Amino acid sequence: MWKNPAAISSEQMKQWTDQGFVKYLGTSDDVREYFVVADCIVLPSYRECTPRSLLETAAKAKPIITTNVVGCKEVVEHGFNGFLCEVKNAQDLALKMKEMLFLLEDQRRLMVTCPLEA
Repeated sequence: MWKNPAAISSEQMKQWTDQGFVKYLGTSDDVREYFVVADCIVLPSYRECTPRSLLETAAKAKPIITTNVVGCKEVVEHGFNGFLCEVKNAQDLALKMKEMLFLLEDQRRLMVTCPLEA
């Protein structure tokens, strides 16, 4: 099995989980059940083609936080159906996540139309 050298180690993930920072759900070949209960999907990326996960998120009418890079930025219109963060900028990603967290439920509910359909 191929391992990404930039991936977070299982030891680090366990530490974050034990500290309560992360709720790790494990791996899955079918993420549909997670989309149903999610308030928002976050995909920080350095470079992508158009990620299927973002297309599925938009199809499920969920807000998205992703990186302002080719492939991701075509799915998200900043402030309309999610937020775009700067590439390789953890502080900006955290800021966008806080911004989403502090939106009123009605405001977050408005972020449901994919700009590809608008």
